[in-house]
Amino acid sequence: MCGRINLTTPNLREVAEAAAATLDPVIAADYHPRYNIAPTDEHWQLALVHGRRQLVRARWGVERRVATSPGQDPGPGPLQSKLLINARSEGVTGRAWGDDFRARRCAIPSTGFYEWSGPSGARRPLWFRPAGASQQGLLWLAGLYDEPGPDGEPRFVILTCPPNTLAATVHDRMPCVLLGDQIEAWLAAPDRDVLRPAPEGALEVVPVSRRLNDVKNDDPGCLVSEAAPEAAPQGQGPEASPAPPPAAPTRTTRATQQMGFAWAEPSAPAPGPSRRRR
Repeated sequence: MCGRINLTTPNLREVAEAAAATLDPVIAADYHPRYNIAPTDEHWQLALVHGRRQLVRARWGVERRVATSPGQDPGPGPLQSKLLINARSEGVTGRAWGDDFRARRCAIPSTGFYEWSGPSGARRPLWFRPAGASQQGLLWLAGLYDEPGPDGEPRFVILTCPPNTLAATVHDRMPCVLLGDQIEAWLAAPDRDVLRPAPEGALEVVPVSRRLNDVKNDDPGCLVSEAAPEAAPQGQGPEASPAPPPAAPTRTTRATQQMGFAWAEPSAPAPGPSRRRR
């Protein structure tokens, strides 16, 4: 699943310009970089509105009535309302998401997504981001959206697919990543062929601060790399100090290939994370 993302780009106009999208300047003035975006948070989505790309405010999570029995397709039978933050790309043509797939496709701007790995009690967050990019390198995630809620904002889910080799070391799903012309293709037509994992080599992964474990922490210090859990006594992990503004990229000092990861490494090599599902 994809349950946490970031968007550290300093200015929202840069995001809109990268997507050749229109943007309400009043809304843009309220923007600030986000380092720990969680479900139900207000975020942004790119969609076609009257044939034109628009970057608009949206909220992460769609309320849907889903089956109470595993594997049951929504329809006749007992259903319950549930907040959904992800949808499997393999099922977008089905009853649950078919209308949205045909008429309400979007792309979610981010500068990466997070996954967690490691043993219970010592799990660490990992930041998957564009390879070789600064912290402002954009990563567009495929999504579907619902009609606006009471606040007038649409609701979106992020689509997931089987992982590439890098992401497979920690999870059995990853967000569907849209690169280049795939953004236009996805917004223009309901084409499942563009719903794919990031190509091999397109992403790198960086261990970041355990402050991300708490959604209340949303500042540059969340991106500070920490030593591996084994390097500190139990329960006494290093405190993350605030980082400088995100314009300075995290520099990869030494490339390693631990479980397929290209780490932005601490001073000593860290053992590769074990594969777990969240």
